[in-house]
Amino acid sequence: SRVPEAMLSQITSCGITTVLGLLGTDGVTRSVENLVAKARALTEEGITAYCLTGAYGIPSPTITGSIEKDIMMVPPIIGTKIAVSDHRSSNPQGPELIEVATATRRGGLLANVAGLVTMHMGDGEGRLDPIFYVLDHSDVPAKNLLPTHILRNPGLIDAGADLVRRGGYIDCTAGADDVEVESDALKLYELLHREDVSLDHVTMSSDAFGSQPRFNEEGECIGLTYASPKYLHRTIQI
Repeated sequence: SRVPEAMLSQITSCGITTVLGLLGTDGVTRSVENLVAKARALTEEGITAYCLTGAYGIPSPTITGSIEKDIMMVPPIIGTKIAVSDHRSSNPQGPELIEVATATRRGGLLANVAGLVTMHMGDGEGRLDPIFYVLDHSDVPAKNLLPTHILRNPGLIDAGADLVRRGGYIDCTAGADDVEVESDALKLYELLHREDVSLDHVTMSSDAFGSQPRFNEEGECIGLTYASPKYLHRTIQI
């Protein structure tokens, strides 16, 4: 399940000079310690690199045993990563997300960093419901919550548009191959032209070097590759 680590030459050749590293499904053989070391190595090589504590699962893997402590005491950590509405996640509901988001925001305030909860979004029927729960039942600001992979399916796109209308932010992922890039560019164009969807609240990331599993109709993983940073620029060009 392990994919190659990011290389400086692959990043800079795509015109990228700032990166944010995070863990994915594998929070066991990959660790936050590995991630921090890699971010510091890339910084030493001349680009700007940040990272997130946590992974897909809850409780979040950390260095210090605390999300808040990791963000406050371990540069270059600026937030937390979790997965929501995905069969590989811990299926966090509203109360669990409030706990993660509160600790992340508090750590961000103390360390004067973003305090951002980046959420991998899957195809689950819950979609962004846990995020709307946080907005309705806590004082966590919408700016601290960033669901990504919003272009995954039509229902998620609709929910993402609703989140932006409520003052939230969403992240769209560039496709993993030439076909996906063209399809996702069209989806992004349509989303950005919806009524009351502010361009300032929609971002795009490459998901570069993240594993790309392929599943059959039974939900079994039948192959694995990884995304390239080059598709971010290609999507913008389209």
